[in-house]
Amino acid sequence: MRLAIFFIYILFSGSVLKAQECRMAYIQMDTLVKYFPNSIDVKKSIRSYREKLINYGEGLKMEKNIIVQELMTVTNCVGPKRSECEVRLSEVETKYQRFESKAVDFLFKYGFELHKYFDIESENAINEIGKKENYSIIISNKDILFGDIPKDITKEVLRLMYEQHSAIERESRWQKFKAEVDKKCNLE
Repeated sequence: MRLAIFFIYILFSGSVLKAQECRMAYIQMDTLVKYFPNSIDVKKSIRSYREKLINYGEGLKMEKNIIVQELMTVTNCVGPKRSECEVRLSEVETKYQRFESKAVDFLFKYGFELHKYFDIESENAINEIGKKENYSIIISNKDILFGDIPKDITKEVLRLMYEQHSAIERESRWQKFKAEVDKKCNLE
């Protein structure tokens, strides 16, 4: 879609582009994602959240097994105690089924939310370089189908992303953002 809009823009603004100098640059998005300042933190957080999901599911299974064991022990579960165990079992089974059906969604949502941090940080750096260098268009290297290859500004964007904030500031910003995502994607 972006590519189609870009081509339409080029077609209809041909005369404008000839009147002005059209400065283009591109970014290698794979490289930018791989080396942006908090890429390791994002990967660790997603891995940690995945383990948290697994542990949560295993905890529900264990709780279910404990209740089943109580139900099987006649001395522990008779009369009102049995009814209470059956209600707890039903609640845990329902909770587990709901969790199981949405676990992958939880993980994708968490990863998606964490990657917004990259979008915010990279967009700031890209915009700053674009304004400073007077680029008309900055595109991803994957969008180039035909024509002269514009200037690659990936290293400049990465350098700016590292220079914009000290390591302590980056860590603080990351922890604040991650805490918001953790709160938003809470399992309970």
